[in-house]
Amino acid sequence: MKINPANRDGPVFLSYARSDFADCEQIKTALEKADITCWRDTDDIEPGDKWLECLPEGLSNARAMIVLWSEASEQSAYMEREFHQAEKLKLRIIPIIIQGNNVPFHLQDRNAIYLNDDWNTGIDRLIRYFSGAPTQRQAELDWLQTLQQQLKNKYTPLAGESLQSSKKQVSIAQTMVQQGVLEHLARRVAQQLPEQKTEFEDIQTAFSQVSRAVLLGEPGAGKTTTLRKLASDSLALALQNADGPIPLLVSLGRWTDADQSFDAFLQEQLGSLGPYLNKVLQPGRCQLLLDGLNETLTEFREQKARQLNQWLQQDKHRQLVC
Repeated sequence: MKINPANRDGPVFLSYARSDFADCEQIKTALEKADITCWRDTDDIEPGDKWLECLPEGLSNARAMIVLWSEASEQSAYMEREFHQAEKLKLRIIPIIIQGNNVPFHLQDRNAIYLNDDWNTGIDRLIRYFSGAPTQRQAELDWLQTLQQQLKNKYTPLAGESLQSSKKQVSIAQTMVQQGVLEHLARRVAQQLPEQKTEFEDIQTAFSQVSRAVLLGEPGAGKTTTLRKLASDSLALALQNADGPIPLLVSLGRWTDADQSFDAFLQEQLGSLGPYLNKVLQPGRCQLLLDGLNETLTEFREQKARQLNQWLQQDKHRQLVC
């Protein structure tokens, strides 16, 4: 069931028992932070106005009604009147269970959201419905299709060699940053274990064998093109299989805000997929491809390198190529 197009921009009517005012306030605050306007009696009925005239008017202008249901709701005569008026107006009625698990008979034919089980998930679901935000899979497909349009360059196999330590961990050497030489270097582990050197005719093969890798080469050697090829290969699988890793090809040269965290930057770059960043970053769900750290503004390079390094240490299971 869809919202009535005639009232699509109208407020969401909040029906609640007076003893549940605090819960209603939390829900109203969360919705309004997401730019979803709400109608509530205590805010929208002016002093001296007649409640029994204002409530029907509020409902007639609404796009939907949220019913906050708890044990106290059973004793509310006003909630019962609001429900019958909303049905008469054919409004979408969304039951929100904030206490207990017993849905009253007159709401049992409607899919309810149980905030007593998981408040944040329920609120997020509510916001996605009213804002028309895409589901995670829809956002993934939007990202993949946009990326597909961007990947137009042809790939030429890039020969090279792999230096791999026992702990496949990537960091950015701060001393190199301070010297103005921006290279991605693999840090040796504390015991200074020897690195294993393997040559590859196509360095892309090396990336399939490690969870994290860094790509070094002279300007124009094909590093960016190689990242695009990796993204293209992952993209084909991700479009066909919802469980396939999502390639996140991001240009660090766009990270120009000195005060912006890497998480915020990454979320911004992903567009509609950004709100699902934490889910996408779960092990096995994405292939993070970072391009062009040397393209960041000179005055921010050391700071950005340090932030990225710290971010990588937060979760050593994230797959990364840069």
